[in-house]
Amino acid sequence: MARPPAEVDAGGNVAAVRTGLWQKVALFGPGLALAATSVGAGDLVSALEGAGSFGMGLVWVAVVGVVIKYVLTEASGRLQLSGPTTLMAKIASIHVGFAWLFTVAVAIMTTLYGAGLGSVAALALEMMIPGLPAVPTTIAIILVAGAIVYAGRYDFFEKYMVGFSIVMFLGVVVIAVLAAGAMEEPATIVETLTISIPGGSLPAALAMIGGVGGSATIAIYAYWVRDKGWTDLGHLAEMRKDAAVSYGAILVFVLSLSVVGTALVHGTGVTISDSAELEALGGPLAAMFGQLVRIGFFVTFFVVVFSSIAGGFNGFCYMLADCIRVVRRIPDSQADAFIAPRRPLFTAVLAFQVVAPLVIMFTGRPVQLVLAYAISGAFFLPLLVVAFLVLLSGRRVAPELRNRWPVTVVLVLSLVLFGALAISETVRRFGG
Repeated sequence: MARPPAEVDAGGNVAAVRTGLWQKVALFGPGLALAATSVGAGDLVSALEGAGSFGMGLVWVAVVGVVIKYVLTEASGRLQLSGPTTLMAKIASIHVGFAWLFTVAVAIMTTLYGAGLGSVAALALEMMIPGLPAVPTTIAIILVAGAIVYAGRYDFFEKYMVGFSIVMFLGVVVIAVLAAGAMEEPATIVETLTISIPGGSLPAALAMIGGVGGSATIAIYAYWVRDKGWTDLGHLAEMRKDAAVSYGAILVFVLSLSVVGTALVHGTGVTISDSAELEALGGPLAAMFGQLVRIGFFVTFFVVVFSSIAGGFNGFCYMLADCIRVVRRIPDSQADAFIAPRRPLFTAVLAFQVVAPLVIMFTGRPVQLVLAYAISGAFFLPLLVVAFLVLLSGRRVAPELRNRWPVTVVLVLSLVLFGALAISETVRRFGG
């Protein structure tokens, strides 16, 4: 990965520090891109809503969710390191029908991914700049996200995603520290920090486990690992550190949001059940710390959503282009001609991702499309876990890359959990 040009002072010290810092950050590019993409508005709302109702009582659930998602992401990275072929090509080696299932799920998620996020990002901007027209702002955000994904290859993508991750994680940590310091009863943070399921919290707990750390991004991570140049067993330690940094950052983000929710929402009767209600936090923040902190919170909110759009656009371009290549049985030796940025199929998928939300925005959201998105997303993780159990066991991969028994246990438990959530989501959608 290219480094930014060094700036040398008279003694040469500044250059050494800046170059060294960039080298250290660059080691964790795919993981920080994963963190910035997988943390979205839903995580903001669920963490604040959970803290508003139960204080720090659901923090342990976030820890469980992060551990599970780390195991799945590490498995995704190991599978990619098992050979030069792409993730979807490896999945197709189980059976081409399995690849078709992924193709259908990914196609649906790709179609609808940006439809809601664009309007949420526009909402965040409107909270900072009242009076912004919603529709033109949404269109502009989607077009800008598409343009920066189109603009460069992986090294460029990694740089701006690392930048987004630094802004969003530092932003929420600073706000959490300020909010905790201003609490009249800071002991509430410790008093509500329990390992239990408070009455009525089970749905919120399951939602947090399923949502924290993303779902499709776990598969996308394998493509970013591949583009990073980590292509064999020799990069195993780097990949594991990278994934650990990603989920460490995600855990810090969720913990910080839980502190903010406990400090500003818990016991007040205020509810944060959707993105629009996040504006309710603006008043208390401004009253306590001034307009600068209020604006900082909404800047963080915007970066959280925008980074999810840009990262998702990039990742789904890889995945859908590769799904199409695999089901068309195009040889793995030609993969980069189809799935690399700026290649025709990658660009076509990106254009489709940009246009689809705009069409949906002007034509409404047909119930069938929303239903298909929810169900395909719910079943994506169980399918992926099955692939990890099959492909990373036995003699398919080198001994160092095989699932150890603790990982197998977590994968099996994940399959049961996410399978149950998928069935529950399907029943709820059709039942409603």
